[in-house]
Amino acid sequence: MTRVLVIGSDRYLVGAAVARDYEVVVVRNASASRGGLARFPKDVVELLVDDQTSIEQILIRLGQAGLTVHDFDGIHTNFEESVVATAALASLAGRPGLDPSQAAVMRDKYLQKQRMADSGVATAR
Repeated sequence: MTRVLVIGSDRYLVGAAVARDYEVVVVRNASASRGGLARFPKDVVELLVDDQTSIEQILIRLGQAGLTVHDFDGIHTNFEESVVATAALASLAGRPGLDPSQAAVMRDKYLQKQRMADSGVATAR
């Protein structure tokens, strides 16, 4: 069975994965769970952390659940602030995904402008 790790509260992705009989583990902020922002089917494993952008918290919580990033066939997020953490986790697991350094560029305007300038493209200051 395909097992996916979802970082964040993407109920649509989770629903699509469950509909395809994937085993789904969701890591999300505990505050989102308390607020009832997204409810998941009963067979989805939900792991709560204080900060879903923290690689350390995600790895620790997975370990507490008896899991590692290597247990997943795919690692995904739609939560912009978790892009770098998700890229790092996918890289650590040897799964397809953004290179963590590319993910960092996507999240930082200064780095984006620096890459553009290095390529000869004029940018605003």
